[in-house]
Formats: sequence, structure tokens, C-alpha cells
Amino acid sequence: MNKKLLIAAVSLIAIALVVAISDQFINGRDARLGEPIVKMANLIGMDSVRFSQKDKELLLVKDKDSTWRLGSDSGFPADASKISRLVDELTRNEVEMLVSLAKEPAAEFGLTEPNEVTLRKATADVMRIKLGGQRDRGGQYISFANDPKVYLISQSLDGRPEESAWELKRLLNIPANQIKKISFNPARALNKRGVILSREKAEDPIKIEKSAQNANEASNIRSHESILSSLDFKEKTEAGNEEAKKALTKASRILVTLFDGREFDIQVGSTSATPKKYFMLIKAKKGENTASSDTQEVEWINTIMGQYAFEVSTSMAERFEKGLSDMTDKKGS
Repeated sequence: MNKKLLIAAVSLIAIALVVAISDQFINGRDARLGEPIVKMANLIGMDSVRFSQKDKELLLVKDKDSTWRLGSDSGFPADASKISRLVDELTRNEVEMLVSLAKEPAAEFGLTEPNEVTLRKATADVMRIKLGGQRDRGGQYISFANDPKVYLISQSLDGRPEESAWELKRLLNIPANQIKKISFNPARALNKRGVILSREKAEDPIKIEKSAQNANEASNIRSHESILSSLDFKEKTEAGNEEAKKALTKASRILVTLFDGREFDIQVGSTSATPKKYFMLIKAKKGENTASSDTQEVEWINTIMGQYAFEVSTSMAERFEKGLSDMTDKKGS
């Protein structure tokens, strides 16, 4: 064999061995590899989560009743299911690869101004990670606390320090079998007649109190029994929001009465600008037979309605903008 070719071949083999040994040294010696980002056992007793990015920060805390809240133990409720999902992702997501040992990670990893997620127990940090950018071939770059090492995980995480990403969007979720009576009073602009639906017992189908002449009840009339089920808002703003105030000056009004005596007086109105925005205002009142837990919900609704204005989706608003024509079919139809 040509001597020069032999030397070149030996050199290539040597380089390959160095690369392989280096890769094995970097990725074979790191204790984080193959391990979850955080172990579930370490999260027992966790009572707060902090999200931050540059000068923005959001704190989620668990109150004395184990309810997650925004900012403080008296803040707006956080969505516990999203926090559970985050914990699940952190405990199941394994660290796959060590990609950088540099003291200053390259901008390509997206860690120059990262989102940070900190899980705390009392005053101690259980875990703090920095979330970087996405890898083109899948995965996300992260680093731990003040450690400059950059790792790759397979499943991306959400660490936005924004209230809208973590707040509980559900205002009410009252089962259909608790609804006794619904009075619809549509806004004048809708050009619809008002209508009242009611029933005597929970097992009865809800019906129009006074049937209109030459009309039959619509086949889907029972769907209105779920009027307060999964009642979610889209965005919340300050209580004095001008758009909300104008929208609610000419609102549809709906009074819902439950079998335990609770009443929910609901107003839904829209802005005149296109695309329309819909806002909702709820005033709740407890009944003689209302349970203590439901009384707390009544008090909570009245409190937050005084603190914020709530924008709802078009489909949610349309649930309440009903009139007699929506409850009936013409004879023969």
C-alpha cells in the first residue's frame, strides 16, 4: 500500500476514535442523561411555580385549600389541569443529549433570553430550568439553573409568564339537571321575542311556558338545559373596560333559576365594531336550599365580576342570544 495512503487512513481512524471517545466522554459521563427533568418524588409538597422571561414574571401559588392561584393565595384561580400537565411533562420528559459545554451557550440554542420555570417547596427551589429554542429535527434545548450546559429533550415545554396561558377560563359548570327555569330577553337589535323555558322536576324535559300558536317546540329545545355547563371566558380585562361597558348597555338578559333556588342574572352584549367582541356580566344569588360549597361559588362569581370584564367567544354569546323563534318550529316543518 502507498505509504501516504496508509498514513492518511491511520489519521482518519485516529480522528474517528477521538470523536467517538469525546462523544462518549461528554454524553456517557453526564448524570442527567436518560433521567427525567425532575423526579416526581422531589415534587411532593410543591407549593409554587414561577415563570419568568427578561423583566416579565408570573407566580402561581397553592392556597390553604390547595387551590392554585395567580400571584398570591387570594389571586384569580389558575387552571390546575394545566399545572398537572406541566408536572407530568417535567417528570416524564427525559434528558436525551448533552449538546454544549460552552460557558456562554451559542444563540442557536435560544438560551440568550430564555423562559425560566422554577418549582418551589416552601422557600427552596426544587427545580429551575431555562427553556431554549426548538431543534429543526424535533426537540427543545434546555439548561438547568446556573449550569451553562445545554441539553436536548424530546418534548417541548410551555413556560410563558402570561396570565392568560395559566388562568382558569371556566366561570361556571352547572349540570343540566339543576336548571329549573330560563328566561330569555333578547337585545332589541336582535329583533327576537322573549321566551321562558321551565319544568317542575329535574327529570322533566324543559318546555316553553306558553306555547305560541301555529308552532311546535323545536326538537333541540332540551339542549338549553346545558346553558350554564362549561361556561368559559375568552379574555379578562379591567373592570372599567370601555368596550365592555358599551357592549353591555344594549345587552341580552337571561335569568337562570336552579332547583336549589340559586339565580344567575346574565347579560351578554357585543361591540358595534367588526369583528365584534362579546362581553358577559353575571350577577349571582344563592337560594334557600343552596349548599355551602355552592354559596362560595356564588360569592366568588360576584367578586370577580366586580374586579374584571369578561370577553366571551361568539359561539358562547350565541348560546344566550336566543328568543322564541329559536325554540319553535313552524307546523309541518
